[in-house]
Amino acid sequence: MSTDNPLINYRHMAVIDSASFIKIWRSYDKDLSGYIDGGEITQLVSDLLSSENESPSVELVAQIAESFLADFDKNHDGKFSLYELSLLLPVEQNHLKVYAGGASVSREDYDVIFDKYDRNCNGTIANDELSGFAMDLLMAQGREEILMASVDDYAAMILALFDTDKNGELSKEELRPLLMAS
Repeated sequence: MSTDNPLINYRHMAVIDSASFIKIWRSYDKDLSGYIDGGEITQLVSDLLSSENESPSVELVAQIAESFLADFDKNHDGKFSLYELSLLLPVEQNHLKVYAGGASVSREDYDVIFDKYDRNCNGTIANDELSGFAMDLLMAQGREEILMASVDDYAAMILALFDTDKNGELSKEELRPLLMAS
């Protein structure tokens, strides 16, 4: 068993928030290909099946990996995209889908949305929190085949446009114009 199992921290969660999903993604996409494939899938499955005291057999890992690919690899390319992995892992509902059609966001809704992404409660959205927000925005627009590079580019664009103090983080006030009409 891998002693640094990235999934161990999330086993207690009924669902995984977007920022945590991004951390998990980055832990397994070792070659930065934008997909979880080959040995990365094997490690993911092994970590999913591992307990603190026991490692699964190579045969069981191979069998489960094959089953996961059959069930969640929607385009049958032998690898998981961000979207496909989100089908496998219990990722929380994308709250931004409600607003994808241009529906207005109330101040109360905005506060709830901001707090959802500000996972460390420091009053800003940055790093994996921002990447999770960017991924949800892209998926809310109906995009399923999204590469991590596109998420990172979108997060960088959001920072460039809305990070008025250029500190690499978005405060509640800085992000407000993106989701709320004045």
